Amino acid sequence: MPDMNTFSVAAATTPTVISVGLSHYLTKSKHRGKPTYHLGYRQGLELVRRFLVYASHRTVEELQAFTSQYVPVPAWVHVEEATIDEKWLDEAAEHLVTQLGPDGVERVGGKRWWRWRVKELKAEWIEMRKHYNERVKHASWSPRTILYVHGGLQDILASYLYLLSQQPASTIILSGDSAGGGAVAALLCILRDQGIPLPAGAILISPWVDLTHSFPSVIGDNSGDYIPAHGFLHKSSAAWPPPTDEDIEKALDEHKQAEQERSASSPSIGAQLKDYINSFSPSKEVKHEVQGFDVIRPSSSDEPIPDSPAVPKKGVISVMIDGHEVRIKDQIQLYTTNELLSHPLVSPVLQGSLGGLPPMMILVGGSEVLRDEQIYFAHKAANPRKYPPPSHAANAQQLGALNRWKHGTDVVLQVFDDCCHVTPTLSFTKPAKYMYRSIARFGDWLFAREAIHNASIPAAIPDTASANDNADGIGPALQPDDQLFSQDGSQIVKGETTSVISSSSSSTSSSDSDGGTAADSHPRRSLHHLARKINNVQQYHVPHFVNHMVRQRVDTKGNMHPLPPASELPCMQLPTEEIGCIKPEPVRRWMEGKRMWDTQYAKAKKAVQMMRAKEIAEGGYLTFEDDGSGIVEKPPPSALVGRRRKEGQLVPGRGFKPNYGIKLWSMIGSKQDAKTIVAEEKQESKTGEKAAGKLELVTNGINTTGQEEPLSSSSSEEALEPPPLKKTQSQIDRLEAIASVPDAVLVDSPPAIVDVTAPHDKLGRLEETAEVEPENQAAEATPNVEKEVETKEKEEEKLNGDEKEKEAEKETGKESEKTVSEVKA
Repeated sequence: MPDMNTFSVAAATTPTVISVGLSHYLTKSKHRGKPTYHLGYRQGLELVRRFLVYASHRTVEELQAFTSQYVPVPAWVHVEEATIDEKWLDEAAEHLVTQLGPDGVERVGGKRWWRWRVKELKAEWIEMRKHYNERVKHASWSPRTILYVHGGLQDILASYLYLLSQQPASTIILSGDSAGGGAVAALLCILRDQGIPLPAGAILISPWVDLTHSFPSVIGDNSGDYIPAHGFLHKSSAAWPPPTDEDIEKALDEHKQAEQERSASSPSIGAQLKDYINSFSPSKEVKHEVQGFDVIRPSSSDEPIPDSPAVPKKGVISVMIDGHEVRIKDQIQLYTTNELLSHPLVSPVLQGSLGGLPPMMILVGGSEVLRDEQIYFAHKAANPRKYPPPSHAANAQQLGALNRWKHGTDVVLQVFDDCCHVTPTLSFTKPAKYMYRSIARFGDWLFAREAIHNASIPAAIPDTASANDNADGIGPALQPDDQLFSQDGSQIVKGETTSVISSSSSSTSSSDSDGGTAADSHPRRSLHHLARKINNVQQYHVPHFVNHMVRQRVDTKGNMHPLPPASELPCMQLPTEEIGCIKPEPVRRWMEGKRMWDTQYAKAKKAVQMMRAKEIAEGGYLTFEDDGSGIVEKPPPSALVGRRRKEGQLVPGRGFKPNYGIKLWSMIGSKQDAKTIVAEEKQESKTGEKAAGKLELVTNGINTTGQEEPLSSSSSEEALEPPPLKKTQSQIDRLEAIASVPDAVLVDSPPAIVDVTAPHDKLGRLEETAEVEPENQAAEATPNVEKEVETKEKEEEKLNGDEKEKEAEKETGKESEKTVSEVKA
């Protein structure tokens, strides 16, 4: 088989692309209403699926070498390399040891082996070159960074600590997909528990938060996903699979026996092992020996033994399937050992509490096999007390976290119909672009939210609605004695001063941070400045959290729909004690895949495992010296540090040759994205021109309309700003409820209406259709802003004479002076 490179992968996957292209239009009708109805999405899905099949017949080392190739960046992208200093790695390690505690350190096999590394830790600063050039011109701009990670808790914690030395935590967003998303979730819990400043928020894309596969969707139909039903398997090599405890024990016995029988004329142990390995063919006995599990028939008892899940533990895991006991010996996941599958830092869904964290967005593919664990994770974060950890994971540390962090985390949960795992991988498809748009808007809101807080606007935009809000998303008007609470459980403070975020998207202006500018000297200028303050806040989509959640389902056209209540979701009905347990059906599928792979690669697997076991038995690997702590370092067999040979350097080097094939693929995707951006900008400009005539400022309940003469160049620039975005009736009700709190500062007033027609613009708007209860007088009294705008337009069309325009201008001036006096008061 040829080496794994761009050309060999292309040769293996091209037939799939061609066959899908030919058959697509013949079977297109069967996919109506799904993302696979579009050729690009279907080809992308099948391409990834075929690549994973191809990679499974390669070793882990080959796959790592292929995915670690250097990809030259396009000319319009600016990249800088950053080296994370050793002091941040050491500090991160100390935090992890504290978080693990004595029991956790023992479970992972020590506190030093996982600090070993081949080379220094490096990261990349990546941004569009035009943005980089603009940022260089404005040295005063505050940084805003998304830390995107892929795994390795010590590495990402060290990177975050490095960022904290460069910029405030409020200007950082953590993000990751799949295993990286699970690592971000675990990192947030570490930051919270260790008292490290929390970031502005986190964006998790299809996070892998349960490595035990204990939720129902794992055994469901995976036709809409590319993850194999049996999990990830690979051709045997020195890296994978590691020798089992049984292999090592057998090798130790053989080593002792060989030592006793050794004589001067006898060949070496290595030669004996080599001759033995080359002497056999993969017979049935060998195939059974290397299959990684044993099936024990039931006893003579006639009573049926029901299937039962198993809690992960060290050594052999026993699961009952069809009355037979299945003993799993092989390591199931490449990510970690079987014993650690249920560790809260490995499977964050088993954390004692996910409360007290910064706002999170969780994007879920409706057809991915990991869907249920992500939905459950989101609900657990929003309501920690309702979803406690199971008893097998509820140690003193986790129960303490549950009691301490009982207030929920604000979560935006979006489930995209019929989409696969990490849909943004298929970046050229519409569902991926919907997700990108959603990510961008949520990120904008996170940074704006922190900017508002940093500008000393207490209670301006509370993070969550009252706990008494109804399930419709429309809460009752707050009474004067009601209290508002932020996401950490503290009461929202009544506002005394008002400041705003600046017009710059990257920093807070020093002139605005003082609470006043020269514009306040003129009544009309002051009113216009106040309008700009409000619009700057309104340009961000403020999530309407109900019980700490925004629960949305996004269809294939980007339309928003409410997610069914938790009582109707199967994953939310799973018994607590079954969460984090290894279930029979996933094991059954894993066994089927193992039989196929172990049969095909039985000889190679046996050779590798016996060689590794012999080397371990002979003491051919480097170990850690006792540091006086009494903790014996026991790296797992799958760890690279456990394969350091005594006779020489040990770890095979990797080449990082430029991969121009992937660069070409990246450039093609980037050009398509650039065309999409240009088309969207044109559409937005048309929408802005259409809405310009409808711009209506609502300030403290007073509508100000009519034309104003430009007062200065700055006011002219302000007039060119995009109009504010549409708010739903429920958001208006909520803002009025907040305004009813005595002395509260209401910044986010109901904005003007902007017509939005393009499907992609529907994403990010809260389209709720909840009915208003008759007894809710405050909701009934709320004006319908959209109808008022239409009425105003009809009235303005009748005002054709100059005299009527002058009269309207006089009335506007009077209202402006009245408003300014009220604001100053």
